[in-house]
Amino acid sequence: GNSNISLVGNYSGHTNSGDNITAMGYAAGYQNTGHNLTALGYTAGYQNTGARVTALGYYAGRENTAADGVFIGYQAGYQNTTANQFILRQANINSTPLIQGDFATGHVGFGDTTPASLLTVGAGDAFQVNDNGQVVAGTWMGDVISVTYGGTGTSTQFTQGSIVFAGASGVYTEDNA
Repeated sequence: GNSNISLVGNYSGHTNSGDNITAMGYAAGYQNTGHNLTALGYTAGYQNTGARVTALGYYAGRENTAADGVFIGYQAGYQNTTANQFILRQANINSTPLIQGDFATGHVGFGDTTPASLLTVGAGDAFQVNDNGQVVAGTWMGDVISVTYGGTGTSTQFTQGSIVFAGASGVYTEDNA
């Protein structure tokens, strides 16, 4: 690296070529080429190529290739290739993180790696709350969420572009005629 380098630990920042690096831990920031890296932990930020990355934890941000990531926990962001990610994880690389968010969309998922709404809970976007605070997907105690509580009152997947209205029973329905 050329400027603003702070390194603590054996092999920390070794063969680093990025600027504005803070690396602490064995081989943290090792062979890093990304700029503005903060890496704390055993091989955190190792072979990172993404810019503006914060990696805290064992293997956090290791072999990350995307920019603007915040990775906290054991192997959080390890081999990450998606930009603008926030990942909080305490398990192995292939496990679903406790929390994963996308800074570009503002979506946050609990137990979900690709949150489809502002707030998504459960794998496969099982429960969702949109930007307006409305529940747009999910079940309540095993049943669909009624209109009274912000749901649609049905488990029907509506067709994109269709007209949706409240039917006689108060449950939403669609008309594609």
